[in-house]
Amino acid sequence: MGTPGTSSVKAALLGLVGFVLGLLPWLVHGGRLPVSGAWPAYEVGATPWVALPFSEYRVGDLLALTALAGALAVALPHWLLRGPSRPRLWPVVGVALGLQLLALLQASSVVGRGLASSQAADLLVLVLTLVAGIGGLAGTGLGLLLVRGGPVVQALSGTTLAWLVPSWLSMLLAYGATSPSPLQTTTVGLVPYVAAVLHGLALGRLGFGGVGRVVTWLVSLAIAVLLPALMTAAFYAGSYAHPSQLRGDGMAELVDATLDVTVMALQANLTRPGPLLLVVVVGLAGTALRGRWERERERQQEDQTVSPG
Repeated sequence: MGTPGTSSVKAALLGLVGFVLGLLPWLVHGGRLPVSGAWPAYEVGATPWVALPFSEYRVGDLLALTALAGALAVALPHWLLRGPSRPRLWPVVGVALGLQLLALLQASSVVGRGLASSQAADLLVLVLTLVAGIGGLAGTGLGLLLVRGGPVVQALSGTTLAWLVPSWLSMLLAYGATSPSPLQTTTVGLVPYVAAVLHGLALGRLGFGGVGRVVTWLVSLAIAVLLPALMTAAFYAGSYAHPSQLRGDGMAELVDATLDVTVMALQANLTRPGPLLLVVVVGLAGTALRGRWERERERQQEDQTVSPG
């Protein structure tokens, strides 16, 4: 049995491991700041290292990675430390938030040193900072709900995090590939099915009994349709937001176009229902297995009760 101090150190180290795991796709590809007109002081091939993927072309990835980093920094200590070693809540949250703050300060300070003297560049950095901050806070909250919430809350938080995994995997497999190989293209095309399996496992753990749980299934399936569409829209908005569009009529046109992209992405998700069908199949299979295990456990308990002493 470890002392409280030892348990806190273990929790902090596991929180660091979870945070690094959330940012792994960015880190394994070098973590070099992407070239941008917003920071012209940094030239191609000579950009500095940054802790977060700060780029107008990586808004969705920035959101996904910071959210998963925050969630894993909270969840990993709770999953791996059990019994007396289980960490207290607030120190773990403090580690997660502290790591996020350090990463955000490092990235924004590096970008700031090469930033162009323009309102558009300032606005871009503000947006990226907000996205990273919101992603980290949301991820930390989802991680807390995943390990400390009730069954319904755990299922919904798990669903949300599961549908951030495709961005994580896509970046890990194909970041920086201007001409992806056929294998990369095929593999990236399969990542929604990984999210579908994770989503289905969350629903299988929840079960299907009662009106409340049926409603939870429906809400989680709505998340599975909506969240990927929003990630696509975030990529579009970041990629096509040029300085001339960040004021007046240009901004209105960008907002309208982003909404159109969101609607088209939603339609595409609904017309290609493979991942959603896999969610349902895995969820129902998990529910059936869960029910079988519970019946077996009840039968064993009954046998122990009636057996002679």
